[in-house]
Amino acid sequence: MIRLRRHRALSMSPDGRCAARSTSTQLEVNDLARLAMRVLVAVPAEVERAGLILMVQDAGHHVVGEAADAQSALALAEEREPDVAIVDSTIPDVPALGLVHFLMQRCPGLQVLLYTDRCHRDWMEAALREGVRAFVLKRQVGNNLSRALCALSDHRPYWEDAVDDDVLDDLLGRGPRPPPNRLTSREWQVLQMAAEERTAKEMARAIGVSPRTVETFRTSLRRKLRFRSKADLHRYVAQREVPPG
Repeated sequence: MIRLRRHRALSMSPDGRCAARSTSTQLEVNDLARLAMRVLVAVPAEVERAGLILMVQDAGHHVVGEAADAQSALALAEEREPDVAIVDSTIPDVPALGLVHFLMQRCPGLQVLLYTDRCHRDWMEAALREGVRAFVLKRQVGNNLSRALCALSDHRPYWEDAVDDDVLDDLLGRGPRPPPNRLTSREWQVLQMAAEERTAKEMARAIGVSPRTVETFRTSLRRKLRFRSKADLHRYVAQREVPPG
């Protein structure tokens, strides 16, 4: 397998893009290819849709289809198998969450980014139940779209600036997090590697499981520990540097 002596590793540029920086660490070529995703853009307004397409392409991803209505979006998703679908909350034909439901049923592995002008508690709860992975407010799209895509490329959820703190607290639950010594050894191992910002693929190789299993661990840990940011993760890991027995 081809390796690079020096590679272009991810960093976050000031404008929020998945930028690249030089480093001496070796990286497989196919790990770099992972960053570019196939994206479907389902937005009814033509000018708005064109602007989003440019932003997606500028962030280094490939637009494999565009749709102005739910029926077209569903047909394109089944035909072209995108990694991510950007769904406008005002999509016609069916309610946006109805489209998300059908997309998740018919396109296993698809990640949905909801492009919306609202994110009140009940509506967000319903979106999460349908499987939405990322939320981007229309008024914040310039700051957050590329960041959201960057998170989804590593199978992480994204909701920065889309949800008020009190709403997020209600959704994730209040109360103290379980202490580190209540985690299993495997959970702690995954948590430490997440704090080191290792990818799901890197974690899978390290512990001898599939990337899908790693993602299941990470999703479970996010819910159990109610992390809202990387800072929460780093603070939690700093509580204990020795894995539980």
